Amino acid sequence: MELDEALEALEGGGEMKVRETPLGDKLSATTPTGEDWHAAGDELEAVRKVTGEYEDVAVRAYHACEDGDVDEEEMQRVLAEADVEEPWRVIGRVENIPVSVNKARELATQNN
Repeated sequence: MELDEALEALEGGGEMKVRETPLGDKLSATTPTGEDWHAAGDELEAVRKVTGEYEDVAVRAYHACEDGDVDEEEMQRVLAEADVEEPWRVIGRVENIPVSVNKARELATQNN
């Protein structure tokens, strides 16, 4: 499944959010009803793809936004160091990271 397909499946509803857990911070996705994804098929595959591949960059981006304020230099560094393609496309969709897809893309492509 390509990233486009995974994001499209997730956009049908629900949310992506970084959650602080006793075992560490995790990127999670919930259904439109607020439940964890238990369904089979494309939606579950999409959740696994995005959370598996983008969890590290999402958690780092989350920590670059302490108290809702975005540390743009840190966010730029996080996006530049990401080991995934087009990390801004996922970061801009994580509910508790206050950065839009366009702003994340701008930060990722700045040459500082």
